[in-house]
Amino acid sequence: MGRKRVRLSDEGRALIMGWHLLRGLLVRSGSSKVYHFSKAAYHAQKLVRRRMKADEAERLGLTKSEYVMLLTMAKGSEFTVRELAEATGLSESTVRKNLKTFVRAGVAEEDASQTPHIYRLREDVRRELREALERESEEEG
Repeated sequence: MGRKRVRLSDEGRALIMGWHLLRGLLVRSGSSKVYHFSKAAYHAQKLVRRRMKADEAERLGLTKSEYVMLLTMAKGSEFTVRELAEATGLSESTVRKNLKTFVRAGVAEEDASQTPHIYRLREDVRRELREALERESEEEG
């Protein structure tokens, strides 16, 4: 059986990145150097992406969890609390709390006719988010 993946804190990821950098400097084998430097680069990239998400969420006046949920919901169509929690890596209680906020703000809709309840972004909000994501990916590429 596979092990459950553990989400690293920023500090833990930075320590692992530093260890790989130092190890890459100390080993003699060229292939080992490549391995350790590539692992350090991988962890550096993860740190930067996480920081960029946090900065973007802050700029928009959202929490990081709200920002991640909105991006995920813009890419899909309908979600249950459990599906959204699995897709985002957030706890079900955090997802439920944010969905209530989205519904009250008129950003999302709740279909209570089914169990479990189905949540979706309002179509105009979803369209605007997808357009913004496309513009962002064009600017990066």
